[in-house]
Amino acid sequence: MSQHLPQDLALSLTYAPDTDSTFAVVYGCNEHQTRAIGQRVQSVGVQTSYPLSMLGIFAELERERLVAMVDKLVDGFALQSGRLESRMTDMSNAKALEYLGLCLESRKLVDNIRAVKRQNVKLLAEIDEFGSYFASLHDEAHPDARKKARQFKKAGNQMKKRLQDILNEYDDKIDECNMIVGNTTLAMQTAWNQIARHDSDLNTKIARANTTIALETKREGIQMRSIALLGMVYLPFSTIAAVFSMDMFNWDAKDGETVVSKYIWVFATFAIGFTAITLFAWHHITCRHERKADENASEIQNKWFELNKLP
Repeated sequence: MSQHLPQDLALSLTYAPDTDSTFAVVYGCNEHQTRAIGQRVQSVGVQTSYPLSMLGIFAELERERLVAMVDKLVDGFALQSGRLESRMTDMSNAKALEYLGLCLESRKLVDNIRAVKRQNVKLLAEIDEFGSYFASLHDEAHPDARKKARQFKKAGNQMKKRLQDILNEYDDKIDECNMIVGNTTLAMQTAWNQIARHDSDLNTKIARANTTIALETKREGIQMRSIALLGMVYLPFSTIAAVFSMDMFNWDAKDGETVVSKYIWVFATFAIGFTAITLFAWHHITCRHERKADENASEIQNKWFELNKLP
């Protein structure tokens, strides 16, 4: 009756009114189900003459199978929900797929239970139609028709009552499966909300740290600007004082002597040379640090992409 589930069953039933015989073939039975069918047939007693009694036995087998599957699923969910509550933030891809598998399995089970329910509802209508058929027979053409009609009506009523109980139990099992889906969805949503809140708190702390760094950088920038301003004010005076204090100038020159020394070119040569060497060293060191910083940034970015890559 329910497809795509373990231990699926199928039933073929034929009733011969002339010989009052019922022929039934159940497909897909294992040894346990075969023994269960034999025991139920023996326990039915005189009601084995009721042609639809085999359908009732088949409905009981389906009920046992589906209820056992739902109970097993609910037990597994109860165990996993305890681990989920203790590790709300541990939502790796494997864990998420595990909980998603629970939801999909419960939904598939609900679909199969609903399919079985539809067949049982059809069986309820068939019981009424079958009872009406025997009630319309006449004793002249069919001896003992009224007696059979009463027997079949009694057996049919009992079977309808049991089928209605099975339908109510199926409704309860559907609610349990829907509970699994709802609770799993709620638990996963709660876990993702906690992760999002944790990320938000972390981003807030990072923003505050960046604000502190920016303020410190601003203060240092103001201080550096003050130092640079002082340097711009005093550097020309210091340079002029240093130049005029050298022995390259003779301010008390007498007749025939020059104020500027003839070795002034030595000072100019060394000054320009050392300035060029200093600028070259500064440029080389700065470029090397920039390349190293770019390489480190690229390496960090690649590692980040590898860590966040989906499996």
